[in-house]
Amino acid sequence: MTDRVALANAQSIDIHAHAVLAGSMGSAGAHGPEIGYTEKGTPWFRVGDYRLDGVRYEGSPFMEADIRVANMDVADIDFQVISPNPLTYFHHIEPDDALRFCREHNNALAEMVARHPARLAGFAALPMQDIGAACEELDRAVTDLDLLGGYIGTDIGRPLNDPALDTFYAHVAKRDVPLMIHPAPAGIDGPAGDPNLKQLKLQKLYEVVELAQKLDLPLNVGTEMNSYGQKLVDDFDTPELTPVRDAFIDGAYFIYGHTVAQRHLGKGYQSDWAKTHFPTRRERNAFYSRLGRQVEPGSA
Repeated sequence: MTDRVALANAQSIDIHAHAVLAGSMGSAGAHGPEIGYTEKGTPWFRVGDYRLDGVRYEGSPFMEADIRVANMDVADIDFQVISPNPLTYFHHIEPDDALRFCREHNNALAEMVARHPARLAGFAALPMQDIGAACEELDRAVTDLDLLGGYIGTDIGRPLNDPALDTFYAHVAKRDVPLMIHPAPAGIDGPAGDPNLKQLKLQKLYEVVELAQKLDLPLNVGTEMNSYGQKLVDDFDTPELTPVRDAFIDGAYFIYGHTVAQRHLGKGYQSDWAKTHFPTRRERNAFYSRLGRQVEPGSA
């Protein structure tokens, strides 16, 4: 069970930390999930007809609690709340398969938390195809497994403001637990998704970039557990990203400039040297972006 005292005293808590759990493999019937390797040893991860290539889950923080906590120590993170992998929300598959997966996933997640209860907690996967089953699994996860709340995707087969969900939301509120709603790649286990939701996500992306620029916050973009080739995230020239392309490119140069300076000179973004010579975030952002543009990739 999660150590509530340790959680309450934590100074840094990461609530965006996904897991891939060995105990959930194959529990969604024909949809998997499944881990395998090519003849050359390249890992792959299958969810239904979708296959993610090149991401190694076994032997990584995704699956190993000890490695996860060791990485938390390096990053100075006191506590982490683990959540389902967005590729495995399974909101569009058969209800029985979805419920079986959620139960096995949540059981395995509770076991991972139990290895480090003073450092880890968890959010439960829920079968949103069946509102009654989702409420029951939330109850089981919170009461029997001591998970903190529920975790669902943004595309669950119906609008998030559908009156049919009122019973579910009321149940979450009655339990007085958090409900996290996280986007996932559309079309993994069902239809391509609601085009209106896609437009809303795009608009929110623009708003986040605008806010980050106003606050002089560096931008670091990339894919999250997606197969290479999804144009919106892998190709900055796609029309939807035109308004934010320059900001994304500056962010890439910024990360590279900081990495080179820190790795070779100990003068990265958070160094005393940087804070002395560039006292504001805006000045530091501009310097490391310029540095990143000037250093040839692979030469440092």
